[in-house]
Amino acid sequence: MLKNYLKIAWRNLRKNKVFTLLNVGGLTISLAACLIIYSWVSDELNYDNYGTNADRVFRVGLILKAKDQPDKLFAETAPVLVPVLLKDFPEIEKATRIVPDNVLIVNKRKSLYCEHFFYADPAFFDVFGFPMVKGNPHDALSGTHALVITEKMAQIYFGNEDPIGKTFTINDTTLLTVTGVIKDIPGNSHFQIDMICSFAVLEARYGAEGMKGWWNDDFYSYLLLRDAHSAASMEKRLAGILDKYNAVENKAIGFSGIHFLQPLKSIHLHSNLSDELNPNGNIASLRIFSAIGFFLLIVAAINYVNLTTATSFRRAKEIGIRKVAGAAYGQLVAQFLSESILTVSISVLLAAGLAQSCLPLFNRIGGTEISLVEHFSGSSLLLLIGFAFALGTIAGIYPALYLSNVNPLRVFKKISGKQGGLLLLRKGLVVFQFSLSVILIIATIIALQQLRFMLSQDLGLDKEGVIAVPLRTTVESRAKVTIIKEFEKNSGVLLASSSSSTPGKGLNNNTVLPEGVAGDRIQTMNTLIVDYDFINTYKLGMAAGRGFSKDFGGDSSAFILNEAAVRELGWGNPQNAIGKSFNWGLGKKGKIIGVVKDFHFNSLQQKLPSLVMHIMPNTGWFNYISIRIQTKNPQQVIASLQKTWKEILPNHPFEYFFVGEDYNKQYQAEQRLSNLSVLFSMLTIFISCLGLLGLVMVSVAQRVKEIGIRKVLGASVTGIAALLSVEFLKLVGIAILIASPVAWWLSNQWLNNFAYRIHITWWVFVLSAILAVLIAIITMSFQAIRAAVTSPVKSLKSE
Repeated sequence: MLKNYLKIAWRNLRKNKVFTLLNVGGLTISLAACLIIYSWVSDELNYDNYGTNADRVFRVGLILKAKDQPDKLFAETAPVLVPVLLKDFPEIEKATRIVPDNVLIVNKRKSLYCEHFFYADPAFFDVFGFPMVKGNPHDALSGTHALVITEKMAQIYFGNEDPIGKTFTINDTTLLTVTGVIKDIPGNSHFQIDMICSFAVLEARYGAEGMKGWWNDDFYSYLLLRDAHSAASMEKRLAGILDKYNAVENKAIGFSGIHFLQPLKSIHLHSNLSDELNPNGNIASLRIFSAIGFFLLIVAAINYVNLTTATSFRRAKEIGIRKVAGAAYGQLVAQFLSESILTVSISVLLAAGLAQSCLPLFNRIGGTEISLVEHFSGSSLLLLIGFAFALGTIAGIYPALYLSNVNPLRVFKKISGKQGGLLLLRKGLVVFQFSLSVILIIATIIALQQLRFMLSQDLGLDKEGVIAVPLRTTVESRAKVTIIKEFEKNSGVLLASSSSSTPGKGLNNNTVLPEGVAGDRIQTMNTLIVDYDFINTYKLGMAAGRGFSKDFGGDSSAFILNEAAVRELGWGNPQNAIGKSFNWGLGKKGKIIGVVKDFHFNSLQQKLPSLVMHIMPNTGWFNYISIRIQTKNPQQVIASLQKTWKEILPNHPFEYFFVGEDYNKQYQAEQRLSNLSVLFSMLTIFISCLGLLGLVMVSVAQRVKEIGIRKVLGASVTGIAALLSVEFLKLVGIAILIASPVAWWLSNQWLNNFAYRIHITWWVFVLSAILAVLIAIITMSFQAIRAAVTSPVKSLKSE
């Protein structure tokens, strides 16, 4: 019987080629999109699942509390925290501190900058459980100059040679010996590693005193708990650890802190702290695209239900004969369900091929590196087969029940049954389809508007035409004055300066004590270390006072604030800040000589922070040289700069980036969201149009004699086309009315995540409505006009 069901199902699919194509096409496209979305969501949800201990690893974060200031949350903690926690908390099996660095790696073969370089405690591999290819994971980092590298780095530096025992020099100063090789860390990890160095090297750099402070928050602390369920009770005692060990200093400066735990596997999607190791993902985006994938499936399933029930008149006689021949109700239901499952199964096979073909495009647009093979093997294939069966059953159950209920007596006497309920259902499904489409159109337009707003907003600084050269090592920092002087000899260089950071690279947070504030009410403020020409290089405007100048010998101890800092300190007019004393980092004291106009150093997602700028003679603070160049022939200028660099530092690679482009990388997540929204909106609209096209074709087929009679009576082509289209345009109009308030609410919820956002305007909804109507008209027009121009002789000459 099953063989007969499948045979009849296949014959019907072949017989009704157009409707089969519409059904299979819509399902294939929607399923391909869903397979890609599933792979991406699965990849995001499996972040940091690489190590064997991932379920028991937690990161310690810090909430900084200061009087009269909002709480600030940090991913970094103090160096003394881990030793104290190991002593006080028996729940902890192992713990490690890690510190990232950018270093110059040199051996006999190559010299390269390593951006994924870490210092870590010996327990690092015990905590994370990363598999090691060569070496002993328990003591690979125990030596004072030990270094563990990844397979990728081993291949780059040593090819097929055994790297164990080989040496590297970092930053021209420290000799390290390779003690182990680990497998490459997969891309879905919240931090990437190329090399891991013994923590003893960092301790030697900081010194004994540098490793004692509770407010030296440069270390990432990870704990391996004996039992993950003990985290909740442990966190309650962990919250007060800072007050327990540092109460006297905390009281003196007016600071307090609360430590908390973050499960390792939750960091990527649920953590947005200051000083994250890498930009994290967004659970909201994941939910949005999961919903889009679900909507695509619903739209395709609606098409199937609509087209199957709408074309039921073609199967009426077949069903009547089967019933007269003794077919049971359950057998008829099974027949139509088998057709539905077969349709979906064919679509799944085609979708797998389409998804694989489109995956490179998705990876390019979405900035991902996902692979279908990784997510669909073994049990996942069984799950996919089960999904195809379930979707086929869900999509086909109503048509099967409806068609199996056909009355054979009415069929043979050609008595039409009541179609009111069925027509109402089909209309409701069309409205639902187009409501989803309109919601996506509106949301996409608003997302593009917000992205354009952020990219075009006046930042208060001029980042265009500026390139930045990173200073990776102490040798490079010490040579910065010479480098800048030689760079400025280039005719294509307008101005050059050095600073601790560049726009988009983030700012350090340091303690400050302004004039008029009590010593026990110390505050924190973002800090930017600059030289004399930084303000002119980025064309910052002054709200009061003056900028730094070499003509004033005391400027090396002076400070410049931004307007936001003046407002936060309650000093009113920027002019009131000039001349006030200022204490930075509880060490450097001086006067405020100027107030710079507010400028956005970070993205517009964040509220503009209070900022202090000053000059530090210590060269270790300067990490970048910013160069304003003439933009007529930038590559020629860059080639000249590279030549100058090589003359000064022949063994150090020359690196640079355009500050404007680098700044806009902060909006990559929004750019990807917008691009993917456009893509999936187009797919949803296209699939909805396939369903609408099918329904128009059915409507034309059922009204062919009516159209012929109307033409004989003198109806025009335009009138008949309008008659066939107006019914569906009404449904699109209802969909627009339903979708607009829903889209407005959803878009507002998303925009609330931005400190600086657009305001939704009425024309967005008008434009979306016009687009939806035009798309519907274009979809229907061909079939409607084709029916209207057909000769009435063909439709009326025979039964």
